[in-house]
Amino acid sequence: MIQKLLMLDGSPKVKPGNSNMLGVHLMEGLDSKLFETKQLRIVDFLRGKDQSEELVREVNDCDYMLLTFPLYVDCPPALVIKAMKIIDESRKAEKPEKDQKMMAISNCGFPEPHQNESALDTCRIFAEKTGFKWMGGIGVAGLTGVVSNDGLKKDVAQAPLKSFGMKTKNFSKGLDTAAKAISQGEPLTSDGSHILLKQALPPRMYCWVGKRMWRGYAKRNGALEKFNDRPLQQEA
Repeated sequence: MIQKLLMLDGSPKVKPGNSNMLGVHLMEGLDSKLFETKQLRIVDFLRGKDQSEELVREVNDCDYMLLTFPLYVDCPPALVIKAMKIIDESRKAEKPEKDQKMMAISNCGFPEPHQNESALDTCRIFAEKTGFKWMGGIGVAGLTGVVSNDGLKKDVAQAPLKSFGMKTKNFSKGLDTAAKAISQGEPLTSDGSHILLKQALPPRMYCWVGKRMWRGYAKRNGALEKFNDRPLQQEA
């Protein structure tokens, strides 16, 4: 029987970005004979006109929910938390009769993938509280610095993960492994731990790439000459 997988992009940005790119890559690795996939963005339901009831209907209709989002400090973005509360409240009155499963992808700009664990634990607790079977979480570290330098030249929102080549091979490999497990109806890991993926670049090179990225943004916005300014620094 065909299973419905709903990808919910939790990024609050206007355009799809890294969160969308990761989720799409995982979905493309699923067995197309077993899954029917659909992509939605939380921001489209909860910013501006309130469409929370429609969001709940979409979530209740799926067999698998894939939540993907950027890490904000140590937790999911506020819109994701809001969506979780709305779904939780709706299920206090009535839960879907079907069995549902959930997994999540958290991505951050830090070089350490363990930074995502707290946010993924939040997703696990949400799943357990609202009747989803938790299938596992994926923590991605350092993607922003890796792709943003290319993003200065091309639209990252439209670029597939594999288009960045060797720089994203660790991410692609981990997501492909996760897609295979989901296609087989299995949890992402046998012991319930999160899959943690880090960038292929050495830490020192990653920092250099990050600095180059920010200098590129500054140049593009006419602020390169102010790049090293410290306006809030107090004189000794």
